[in-house]
Amino acid sequence: MNDEKTSTIRRFNRINDEITSLYHRASTKLGFSDSELIILYLLSSYDGELTQSCVIDLTGMSKQTVNSSVRRMEQAGWVVLGERTNHRRVIRFTEAGEELSREVIQPFMEREESLFADWTTEEKEAFLSLHMRYRDALRQMVETLPDRRGKSLGEDHS
Repeated sequence: MNDEKTSTIRRFNRINDEITSLYHRASTKLGFSDSELIILYLLSSYDGELTQSCVIDLTGMSKQTVNSSVRRMEQAGWVVLGERTNHRRVIRFTEAGEELSREVIQPFMEREESLFADWTTEEKEAFLSLHMRYRDALRQMVETLPDRRGKSLGEDHS
């Protein structure tokens, strides 16, 4: 299909799919599952501490996926899972996790940042502004979707 004749959302989704695939390849090369890389990345971005519910909210990963990944990372000695308080559990880097972040995750993030090195300040601001604008519009659209949970495909929706 010719890109000029393809809808904007299809073009965007194709690009997004390729980016997702590249992150998958990166996680594989770095020796992590996709969900582990995402959680380690988030912990590195949020000073080594986040609640499980924050990870779920920020990523859209299921509670089960987050729990399984955190358990694997606990067994590897990278994180500890705090006691449940107010229905929340905090994930924290261990000393080994902080070292992993310094040696693997932060250098990966720095390499990502360098991808913008030849962009002008205006290009970076436009890129971020347009992404935020899309995110905000998508959030509003999602909030107005009808709730179909628990309904079968052929069920009357009136």
